[in-house]
Amino acid sequence: MIFLQNGCRNNHLRLLLAMTILASQSQTAMGLDFSNPLEQLKLIKPSRNSLILNQENLKLNIGFRLFNKGKVSFEEAIKSEIRNHINPIIQIQTVHSDEMSLVTGSSIKSFKFQVANTPICNAQVKAHHQGNGQAFLIGNTPQINASEAYISKEWPNKSNSVDTFSTALTEEGVKGSFQIISASKCYFVRNGGLENVWKIRGSFAGLPYVGFADEYEMYSFEKAYFNVEGTAQLYKSSPSNGQVLESTPIFDLIGDGTLNTEFLTSAPKGYSRVKSDTHTFSYVSSSPQYDEVASFVYAQQHQKYFENIGFTWYGPKPMVIKVHEKPNGESNNALFMPAEGGSVPFPTIFIGDGDGEVLDNLPKDADVVSHEFGHHVVYKNLKSTRGESLILHEGLADFFVFSKSGDACLGESICPVGTPICWVDQCLRTAENELIYGDNFYKHSAPHQKGQLISGFLWDMNLAGTVPLAQLERVVLRAVDLLVEDSGIEHFMLALFNADAELYNGANRDAMLVAANNRGLSDFVTKIGEAGTAIPLPVDVQQDSSLVLTPGNETEKDDSDEPFDRFLGKYCGTIGVEHSSKLQLFGLFLFFMMPFAAMGIMPKPQPIKVKKNTNPK
Repeated sequence: MIFLQNGCRNNHLRLLLAMTILASQSQTAMGLDFSNPLEQLKLIKPSRNSLILNQENLKLNIGFRLFNKGKVSFEEAIKSEIRNHINPIIQIQTVHSDEMSLVTGSSIKSFKFQVANTPICNAQVKAHHQGNGQAFLIGNTPQINASEAYISKEWPNKSNSVDTFSTALTEEGVKGSFQIISASKCYFVRNGGLENVWKIRGSFAGLPYVGFADEYEMYSFEKAYFNVEGTAQLYKSSPSNGQVLESTPIFDLIGDGTLNTEFLTSAPKGYSRVKSDTHTFSYVSSSPQYDEVASFVYAQQHQKYFENIGFTWYGPKPMVIKVHEKPNGESNNALFMPAEGGSVPFPTIFIGDGDGEVLDNLPKDADVVSHEFGHHVVYKNLKSTRGESLILHEGLADFFVFSKSGDACLGESICPVGTPICWVDQCLRTAENELIYGDNFYKHSAPHQKGQLISGFLWDMNLAGTVPLAQLERVVLRAVDLLVEDSGIEHFMLALFNADAELYNGANRDAMLVAANNRGLSDFVTKIGEAGTAIPLPVDVQQDSSLVLTPGNETEKDDSDEPFDRFLGKYCGTIGVEHSSKLQLFGLFLFFMMPFAAMGIMPKPQPIKVKKNTNPK
């Protein structure tokens, strides 16, 4: 069988050549008798623009006729056949290749091509001389116009071509610092001609890529690594409730033995990164290495959860997971820092260890790193960390943790006995609460605690069974897409109804109205349209200021809120203009909880009354 086929994604002719020569049953002393094999050739129907080898021409091929008589080798016969279908300026080069499997009486020959001793970078043919009397050819011959003649011309500048390579990949979304690995000259066959290019290997954030470029154009590129799967011995979510270590899959590792994917990388403090040639990570749970593995894997699990409900990565990658840190000098905390360039080129999660008295097991509990990863998702649209924007950030990051796990208790393994900050049944925070917007508890709570209003409002619909959780999480994620950089609660509520109208034709509208009313949020959902219709913008503030919030700012004027506003301005960073540029130097942080040192400035709230979860996911 002999056929040539255009199979190149870049629309330049790619030749797929396959030939089967059927031998007669008789054999000679040299092994195989190819007497008159070409009478039995079969042609495969070609695709459009394919080039068919003419059977009459094959019969006249001297190389195969001499091979049939035992006068030349199989290699020379193949070269003779290939020469009939390439431009005379092209030289054929036999490439030695070790076969992975040994079969008696069979051999494989590999051929590449060059012009004036410079290789052609996108053409190769292999010939298989089978022991059963057949020969098979497959590969890409360089399809250069018959009129093309070799004309020596100056090679493009290497440095400029490397710049083209790095710039093109960056524009394609490949992120990270670039380092060149190698660059060599070759010809690239395109549209029947030869292009002088550099074959360039380079790495971005440690991941290798290869491509062909000149000073002005990238001709082709691809990643030069393969993702592999690994395993880790981990608790399912935390070292609590009798959980035992179990084998847990790790996906999409780049294959260098470390915890490194396109999107995530580990960075422990105080010791070298874990490494396993087999990508099997098993450590005792009391070891710092276990913490590195656990935080990385739990972050990846939350990433996969978000991808399953519609999230796509944005911005620089990979996200850096740093364990055994002291976020803002405090071991009893974790924080997310968005990529802002300069000293923070990648989104980063910092996780403390806990001191065993206030908090404990922070790297070992899936809720901790998952909450911080949730900030990364929400931050795509909601970028302010003040006032109601921060409340939304915390409540939404918590909700997605609850939705993924089916458990409304956040961080149940991190609260030591007697800790002053885990208010309810060893939960740092919970969605199963009776918090009402504007009530005394709400007014005297920190933003993380106020965020329980948002997570509780959403979780109520799951507990009541009025909105399927699989729908609710998608509606919430879509609502996040509709937020502006400094949205407050009213924006979120209207975005939520709009998202439900878009995704489910408003099927959950009535249930959401009931849940909003139960949480004191009914004033935020003004002029809600009928099911399946678009929802108007908020009423104008000049018409009724009591119904409209200033996005990104608290509406309550209770004096007890002011100390926390001042605290947030210093430690959580700000985009707003109210804060001085001096305070903005601290950068943007989104904490797992407020640093414990700040708790003393707030009146301690009364415990939340918890409703039992009767409808787990």
